[in-house]
Amino acid sequence: MPSQLEMPPKRKATKASVGPKETVAQKKARVKAEKDAAAAAAAPIPAPPKKTIVSRTIDTKWDSNVCSKWFDQYRDEDEDGAMGPAGIVRLCEELDVSPESVKVLVLANKMKARRMGFFQKDAWMDGMKELDCDSVPKLKRKLATFEKELDDPTFFKSIYSWTFDWAKATDGITPPKCLDVEIATSLWKLMMSSRRFHHVNSFITYLTTMHPVKVINKDQWSNWLEFSKTIKGDLSGYDSSSAWPTLIDNYVEWYKEQPEQEVTIIDD
Repeated sequence: MPSQLEMPPKRKATKASVGPKETVAQKKARVKAEKDAAAAAAAPIPAPPKKTIVSRTIDTKWDSNVCSKWFDQYRDEDEDGAMGPAGIVRLCEELDVSPESVKVLVLANKMKARRMGFFQKDAWMDGMKELDCDSVPKLKRKLATFEKELDDPTFFKSIYSWTFDWAKATDGITPPKCLDVEIATSLWKLMMSSRRFHHVNSFITYLTTMHPVKVINKDQWSNWLEFSKTIKGDLSGYDSSSAWPTLIDNYVEWYKEQPEQEVTIIDD
């Protein structure tokens, strides 16, 4: 019989080498770390915190620094830092209002402007603080209420009186206590468009066609307001013996001679 092949002897399995035995403390730490990692992975990712956007539009409180920088955007260095005509035009463009609007006249009054066409910074700061405005959006909201304020007789009388001093000539030619008649008529058109005032259009026609005067003084300015409020289009209430300025008495005589269709009579 053929001899049986001898199988090679089986090798004894060798034990894999292992590191140092894990201590109880290390095992606890490892188990805890694994649990913490699993918990962190399962937890929802928190949403990022919402950003708080500070807006200087409508709802923020008045800030002197913001208001000062706002003014400086329009100031004219050639006018000792005041806001001049060019700056006022730019401001009006941003406010979407005409520089010749009655709202701008009221704004000048509230800013305590000392002469026509200029805003001084100190008065601007005081006025804007009172209005609680330090930005275009805030002032635009306030402007919407200005025209309505003129319906208050007390306020109108106050701003009418102020307007004379604000607009009186500083050109060195016109007497300093008077208004050039063209400026006066422009202001009357602007301020006295309400139906509660009489004779405005016809008085302006008289001044611009007959040229009885070149300037308007304070007495004429003040008495014209009273005349236009109290003397109706048919001249009822007018008394020639009353102490009206000569300019107004002469206007009445001219008015009486005009054909009715050539004068504007507005009654309430």
